[in-house]
Amino acid sequence: MRNRVFIDNNVWDVFYRFDVDLRLEMVGSILTLWITREGEFEIQCIPQSPLRAYVDGVMRSGLVGVDACFGFYDINFTIGEQRVGGFSDYTQSVSGGRFIEADEALFIVQNSGKINRHVVRPTRLFKHEADVALASRAIDSVVLTADKKGVLKNARYGLAHRIIDMTNYSRTVSLVDFIKSQLTT
Repeated sequence: MRNRVFIDNNVWDVFYRFDVDLRLEMVGSILTLWITREGEFEIQCIPQSPLRAYVDGVMRSGLVGVDACFGFYDINFTIGEQRVGGFSDYTQSVSGGRFIEADEALFIVQNSGKINRHVVRPTRLFKHEADVALASRAIDSVVLTADKKGVLKNARYGLAHRIIDMTNYSRTVSLVDFIKSQLTT
């Protein structure tokens, strides 16, 4: 398993509520923080607020990377709505894509029926699209979520030790220690 930890959009609320300083939390850690390309879409829809300022500050700090898989331009979406990275810059934050792992691709194909392509969210994503993309990362990485329903909850049954429920998090331990404790249970 890689040392990558993916952040579900709803976890920003947890980090903000507990005033988590990710710069301090991640010092000396071998863990790296990531969001999916779809997570970028979700962040753009957080209303301007102290929470949004917190998330924007974390993203500007470079502590959290954006993971996009390689893919070709999809004519159904504008340049800014592309879900994949390619050979060149499509947006300011996605400069290319990594090749998707076979297990991730299989998971996405097997769960593509959960994506409701008839319902477009304010994020410009289809219903459950972000969750399927995020759950696929749990195959070889860790996913932090506060989601108690839907795709991530169902994925948790098969990948229980890689999808961590952040509703159980408290400031009594560091974030890294909490993640490690959840991986060993």
